[in-house]
Amino acid sequence: MKKAIIFTYIPSPYRTIVFDELEKMDASALQVVYMSKGDAKFAWENQQYQHNPIFLQDKISGKGNWAKLRGIWKLLNDQNPQAIITCGFTWPMLLVMFWAKWHGKKRLVNTDAWEKIESAYSGIHKLIRKIIYPSVHAAIPVSEKGKLMFRNYGIDEKKIFISHYAIDNDRYRLFSSDEKTFDLIFSGQMIERKMPFFFTAVVAELMKKKPDLRVLILGSGELKEAFIQSLKDVGVDWEYPGFIQPQELPRYYSSSKILLFPTQSDSWGVVANDAMASGTVVLTCDNAGCANELVRHNQNGWVLPLDAVVWANQIEGFLKDELQYQKLRAQAIKDVEKYHPKKSAEMLKAAISFVLLHE
Repeated sequence: MKKAIIFTYIPSPYRTIVFDELEKMDASALQVVYMSKGDAKFAWENQQYQHNPIFLQDKISGKGNWAKLRGIWKLLNDQNPQAIITCGFTWPMLLVMFWAKWHGKKRLVNTDAWEKIESAYSGIHKLIRKIIYPSVHAAIPVSEKGKLMFRNYGIDEKKIFISHYAIDNDRYRLFSSDEKTFDLIFSGQMIERKMPFFFTAVVAELMKKKPDLRVLILGSGELKEAFIQSLKDVGVDWEYPGFIQPQELPRYYSSSKILLFPTQSDSWGVVANDAMASGTVVLTCDNAGCANELVRHNQNGWVLPLDAVVWANQIEGFLKDELQYQKLRAQAIKDVEKYHPKKSAEMLKAAISFVLLHE
């Protein structure tokens, strides 16, 4: 049996790669359970895993919430781990916590939330966290901001282990190139929160001084048609290859000089990891979890207020300064190595080892 079991929602690539690394380090450390097989467009069911996950829906007999809860309880009894890790506060996650408390097991929580993210939660969600967080044996945030949040809940710093979201840094680095076809790239969901029309506003400002601007658009979403039309209206030279599978992303990121990553709210922003590992400089704002941690202003990228004119002015100067471009690009490639999946796996293992060694 595994020492610990983690219940997480979907097999997203920035999580599975960390679990694979942990499996290689210590095959007895962690059993991963996915609540769902994820979004069909990613073909996640066809992923090759090294960590031998369990998909909850394969363990449930019957339909409805009661069948799910019964299946979780049976799975926990069968696995009987020494520790459990939960990644949220849905009813199934709360049941897992209750099982651990009932059986005297160690309880760990893993979240990508931080103060700004939590501020948008409802009163009941905040209350649940105030009750549960102080009693856990360890906390696993994905950022320094998350670590500060847990400290504010009264969790001792020695019980907090940062395990970052991660990508296949080695693969992205292979595609890194000095030759850039595009000046700017937008990558992400085309929804209000990701601010695609702010991207267009920056492009419009920049076109006043650089009419030969070229942009690459990646992603999809409910605003796709309106977003593409806005780029047409501006008259910029744009390319949209459609939805790109995760394994194909490195060659697209490496073709662009700057990733524009505006957002109303993002727990982290793995697109920044993607870009920097490809040698693409990132421009973002304080609403992104990666801001001032992975992306550092004027050191490997920029963190600026959400003002299209300010962003356009910053970009214009950068595109004219080859020395500055090469400096920031080199630093971005270097700094993103600190967020390698092996390091995230090491911290996940350290959290498990800590709770099993301490009463």
